[in-house]
Amino acid sequence: MPMRWLMVMVTVMSVDLLGAGVQQASSPLNVISAQRAKSYATASSEFKARDEVADVVIVVRVGGLSREEFRRIRQDTIYAMAGDERLPPSVVLTGVIEGKDELKAVFVGPKALLEMRLVLGDYPPITFTSEQAIADQLR
Repeated sequence: MPMRWLMVMVTVMSVDLLGAGVQQASSPLNVISAQRAKSYATASSEFKARDEVADVVIVVRVGGLSREEFRRIRQDTIYAMAGDERLPPSVVLTGVIEGKDELKAVFVGPKALLEMRLVLGDYPPITFTSEQAIADQLR
């Protein structure tokens, strides 16, 4: 009889430990907005899709970290996933908007996909949905 209890107890503990590994870590990051446009302009540059029929410029604003924490994220670890396609950023900016620290990343990706995943360094990826509307230009 005691051996059965031990077996049941070990099985229950194993299930609990396996279940804990399935939980996804929460991220301090949050997508403030994800807009689409034909182009994105800075003071010195303009970014456009090479194939305007199939692609669009995607501008993602992210909050949740301090400006210093955003700047510590290595540029080569910032990208968006559009299905199986990895999109490198065209430009990544950090700053303060309306008193809050933000990161802005600009990508060129498929016009047909609205839902994507954003990867910023070692933080858990966050899924976002871009706005359906496509502006002429964003800044």
